[in-house]
Formats: sequence, structure tokens, C-alpha cells
Amino acid sequence: NDYSELLFPNNLLIEDSVIRQMVTTIPEEDWKEVEIIGWLYQYYITELYERISGINKGTVSKEDLPFATQLFTPKWIVQYMVQNSLGKMWDDAHGAPFAKDWEYYLWKQGNSSQIPDDVSPEKIKVLDPACGSGHILVYAFDVLYDIYLSQGYSAKDIPALILRNNLFGLDIDRRAVQLASFALVMKAASKDPFFVKQHGAVQVNVYEFVDSVQLSHEVLQIIAHNEEEERELLRLLDEFENAKQFGSLSIVTKIDFDKYLKRITKVKQEDLDLMTRVSFDELKAHVLPLLRQGKMLTDRYHVVITNPPYHNKFNPELKKFINTNYRDYKADLYSAFIYRCIQMTVKNGYAALMTPFTWMFISSHEKLRHFILQNHSISSLIQLEYSGFAEATVPICTFVIQNQRLSTMGTYVRLADFRGPEVQPVKVKEAVQNPSVPYRYYFDSANFASIPGSPISYWASESVQEVFQHATPLGEMGQPRQGLATSDNNRFLRFWYEVDLNTVGFGIEDSEEAQVSGNKWFPYNKGGSYRKWYGNQDYLLNWENNGAEIRAFSRSVIRNPNYYFREGITWSFVSSSRFGVRYTPSGFIFDVGGSSLFPKPDRLFYILGFMCSKLGHEFLKYLNPTLNFQVGNIASLPIMIDENQIDTVTELAQQCIEIS
Repeated sequence: NDYSELLFPNNLLIEDSVIRQMVTTIPEEDWKEVEIIGWLYQYYITELYERISGINKGTVSKEDLPFATQLFTPKWIVQYMVQNSLGKMWDDAHGAPFAKDWEYYLWKQGNSSQIPDDVSPEKIKVLDPACGSGHILVYAFDVLYDIYLSQGYSAKDIPALILRNNLFGLDIDRRAVQLASFALVMKAASKDPFFVKQHGAVQVNVYEFVDSVQLSHEVLQIIAHNEEEERELLRLLDEFENAKQFGSLSIVTKIDFDKYLKRITKVKQEDLDLMTRVSFDELKAHVLPLLRQGKMLTDRYHVVITNPPYHNKFNPELKKFINTNYRDYKADLYSAFIYRCIQMTVKNGYAALMTPFTWMFISSHEKLRHFILQNHSISSLIQLEYSGFAEATVPICTFVIQNQRLSTMGTYVRLADFRGPEVQPVKVKEAVQNPSVPYRYYFDSANFASIPGSPISYWASESVQEVFQHATPLGEMGQPRQGLATSDNNRFLRFWYEVDLNTVGFGIEDSEEAQVSGNKWFPYNKGGSYRKWYGNQDYLLNWENNGAEIRAFSRSVIRNPNYYFREGITWSFVSSSRFGVRYTPSGFIFDVGGSSLFPKPDRLFYILGFMCSKLGHEFLKYLNPTLNFQVGNIASLPIMIDENQIDTVTELAQQCIEIS
């Protein structure tokens, strides 16, 4: 109640009855932590998030986007990101004796990095471009407070200096911005009980994105003194037409924002006639927010830290925007945010994020990896175990990228062997306290290119890197291919025991023979559960008259029909853990889930033996340790054929097929 009118003059955030209901579920000691603000926001967002995230098909509307993209960042990951970006920068520049209390600081002796210019307390700028309820900014406040104290600043002056000079936040969700602002004021008040009374209405640099509206010449001319300046403001209106949806990804032309902001302040202090006052109120309501968000998006920051949205169900408007402005990083909103955050840092500055770790490996993010590795360096990275994130089943990593290429050695922590969200921070603390633990690695960013596709496989030894550099890619010995997608399996597929055996074409060698046979059903390979060497031959496909009915179906996708019915090797595209590779005799059509490789006949069983071996799976983990074994990954597997062992390996592989 003491601060509601100050921070939320237009409307209270949540009804009193709801607050009372929530208070009864919160342990009293938790109210001592400003983190409770994030808890309140999570309570508010849960029902909306569950409703939106339950959408399996279609796109997410502009209005639902805030709820579809909100995931709470665990406290320990917030601490890791801030300590290893803002904290590391200060430690490298000036030394940080207070760093001894940082539990997740992956410091390494002799691993200092390049330092941005002018790293002084009042000059440091920290941005969270998707700030949510502000828990990252709140912890950054704590680290900045220690930095100021270490430089001799008076404790009572520090909170106001931090809020005015150092912390900046943006978000598309109004309630999140309100809570972030409130959390920062509460944090300041926790350091100085007289803070609010002393400073009155506190200006916190956290803003909600707002869309522009059309404004008249009379309104704009209040701060536009000539035609050129009016054109600048009109362009700003155009650029922010969809700011509520594009958020920090918005592309803004840099202008002299401070000039216009100062003019608004000056006009505000003048005596205005009634008509001018009406125009000025309109200007203040619709242009002032654009100037603030435009300035924040075009400024550069020492540190950008965020948990960006994870979302790829783009509505048409968002899809067009991403394709136009982030074409190389369009696989997901989070990949566009990685690129954007790095772009917003000063030279030698840091970008720290928490995202899915798919960007580290899969082909749709390859251009993002090349951008990072060719222009920047990975300072540190923690890869969580697949079920290591409590909020959702998302393969998560958190990492810090520095905007420089001179110091490229990074520190990595791999938690793949430690299951469960509770264990993850414990193991990171162990890696901090004991740098020699086997799951902590040091890797030079410049060496990621040694493996095809430049996956971020930091645990690859020198010998593994040499194998990838000198061995033959499997794609040169056979053609890995995706198959067709029926888009209606219930219509076009049957189990083999569901149809008349006389209508099934077995052992067909090519499409021409299939058509001449007059049969309707043909064996169909669609992957299936983990199984090696042979099997999972459960389905038949309606391919009568060269697939006429499927070809006439508008949603089906026919891929690589020239490879249908060939003898080859198949694997299950999706696996919970292991790589299931099997021999496919001639006569099968295949789909994406049963993607296939077609080597020369005299090499087929040797290659099958390699792919079924433990070695094949281990090399595949370096290319892509996610649960999807893509065609491009198979093509990049390194193989060395021993001509003296071809007959032996072939015979052993054939025996395994017979047994299976």
C-alpha cells in the first residue's frame, strides 16, 4: 500500500482478495526476499501460460505472445549469468574481492579477457531486453551495489545511482514491467530505508513496449523544429507500429533521442494555452514512450543479460518481420534474440542468456553458430541435463558471449550425466570449487569449426577433432535422404496384418516394377522405437499407381522418390537415448522418421557395422546430442575404411542382421 500509488497510479496490479490468498501460501521468511515479486508474477502468469502453451497447432496471436513466451529463470542461473558477465568484467578490470561469495563464478587463473572502455561504476550499463518481472535486474543490482561500495561510494547514495545510471529493462508485458519496477524500488529500499521518502517519485529505467499511433502535424511540431526532424519522428512511428509484438527485436534508426527528450522536458515546464496543452498531452502519451524505447534499443551496453522468449509458432505478421530482418536466425525467437543481444553490446562487452541448447548443434541454427564463432567468443557455458529445467521439458543451456575475438578460450560445464533440476546447481558449485572435475572443460572457440557444421562440442578431445578433420564424411560414401510425409497416416498407412496379403508388393526393386505389379500396398519404413540391425517393419503404405492418391492429397510431401524401394540403411529419427540403425532390404518406401542412407552395395554392410557400433553413436553425439538424428548429422559422421577388414566386418554385420 505504501508504494501502490507511486508505482501503479492507474490501476492496482492484483485485487486485494487475490493478494491475501497468495500471502497465505507463502512462508513468512520469504517476504524478506525481493524475489517474491517474481513469484507473484509467476502466480499471475501460470494459468495464461498453460492455456497458450497447450496450443499444439497454429500460430500464437500478438495478444497471447507475452503469455506464450514467459518462462521463469531459476535463481542459480540468474546468479551464473550475472556473475560471469557483469562480475567477470569488473573482476578483470579492477579485481573483485567480493567475488569470493559468488557460488557460480567460473573464474580461472590466467583466463582474463579483453575489457570494455571506461569500466567505472557510474558508466556501466546493464540491459535485460526481455526483463519479465525483473529478477535478473534485481540480482544485477546486488552486484553493482558491491562494486560501488568497493570504490568508496556512500551507501546511502548507491541505490539512486544504480537505478539512474546502470540498470535498464524492456518487456512487451505491462504487468511484468510494473512488477520489475516495483522489485527494483523494493531492492533500493532494502538498502536504504529512507530511499522512497528521500527521492520521491522514483524513475526506474524499465519500460513496456508500446505500439505507435498516427499523430497530427500539430502534435509533432511541438518538438520537431523543421521538416527533417518531423520526418525523423514519422519514421520512428513507422518503426514502432508493431513494437508490442516485435519487442527488443524491433529495428530502429538511431537519431538524437536525447534532443527530443530534453525538448519534452522543457515544454512541460512552460505555460501552455489550452490547445497546445492538449497536443502536448497527446505527445507525452504517444511519443515519449517511443523515444525512450528507441533510445534504449539503439544504445550500446557493457552487459546484456536475458532469458529470451522460446517460440516459433509465428503468426503471419511476425513471420514476415523475422524473415525480413533475421533471416539467418529465424529458427526460433530465441535465436534471433541471441544475435540481437550480442549486437547491443559495446566492444569487449558481454551477452549472457539462458536458452534451449538446440542452437549449439542442429542445422537450422548453423548460421547463428558461424556468426558467433567468426565474430565473437564464448566466455563460458553450462549445458544442463535434458530434464534439468523444472519449468518445462526443454533442453536448456546458459552461456556468456563476449564481443571480441582475441581471447577465445572458454570454460564449459556439461551436466548431461546428472539427472534432475535439483542436482544441476549443486554440480555447478562443485565445478567452481574444484576446476579439475571431469565435467568441466576448457575449449578454444576457434576450434569448433574442426567438426562439420561447427557444433559447440566443447568436450571433443584433440584426437576426436583430428578424426573429423582427416576421416571421410559418411555422406561421400552414400546418400542420406529424408522420405515422404503423408500428413495423414490414418488414411494412407496400415499395419501389415490389416490388409489382404495378395494386394501387397514385396521385394520390389524400383517404382516402375511397383506400378506394373498392380499392388496397392508396399512396405513402409517409418523409424519406430530403438532397435539395431533389423526390424521395425510394421507398416504398409498405399502407393497404388505410383502413389496417385497421396500425390493428389494437398498436404503430403513427396521427397526423394528416386530412392524408393532401394536396399539401404535406416535409423529412427527420434530416440530417447540411443542410436537405432537397421538394415533395410529392397522393397521399402521410407518417411522422415525412417530416414535412410544408400551406400554402394560393396560398402553397405561395413558402413552399417560402423553406424551400429558404439563408436558411431559417440561421434554422432559430437555432431548433435539432442534427441533428433538428422540427415545432415549422418552425412557428417567420420568413417575410416580398413580395406583389409571389409570382408570380416561385412560377415559380422550380416550375422547380426540374421540374429536380430
